[in-house]
Amino acid sequence: MKIILLTGVVILIFLIIIFNINNKGIYVKDYYAVVNFAENNFYESVIVNNGPIKEIKDSSYGEYGYGFREVYTTDGRNFVFGTMRGNVASLCRIEVTGTKYRFGRYKIGVGTSKNTIEKIYRNARYFEYEPDGYLSVVDGAFEIDCYFDEDDNVYKITVGKQDFIHH
Repeated sequence: MKIILLTGVVILIFLIIIFNINNKGIYVKDYYAVVNFAENNFYESVIVNNGPIKEIKDSSYGEYGYGFREVYTTDGRNFVFGTMRGNVASLCRIEVTGTKYRFGRYKIGVGTSKNTIEKIYRNARYFEYEPDGYLSVVDGAFEIDCYFDEDDNVYKITVGKQDFIHH
């Protein structure tokens, strides 16, 4: 009986250690799930499932027809999709300027102090102030950029998959 109990305790401890190693440093597993109400990240689904659209802007750059389609919602979200020759390709990032959206157990978002953001992400895999003055961190599969106002409070958070955020 003691051997069975001891074996169970050892297995439980092993599972707790494995879970903590796999989640080390990750504050939010899926940032998109907080701000995207669609079942996926496809353009049509995002448009239909994320409330009233305030504005849609298209821009292009370069000689190969690359560009962006930005979809602004009325509640402070901007979905930025990459385009190629006018066709929407993939979701690059979501910019949040509305105070309604909060991330993680500390409920960070627009209005959160720089000090709080730094404390939460100080052990992130990547933590650096970029030349333009915003804080860029990598949390799991996501890159999060926090922009601060003159009072050192967040006025915009940009979330995106690491490969796509700045394209």
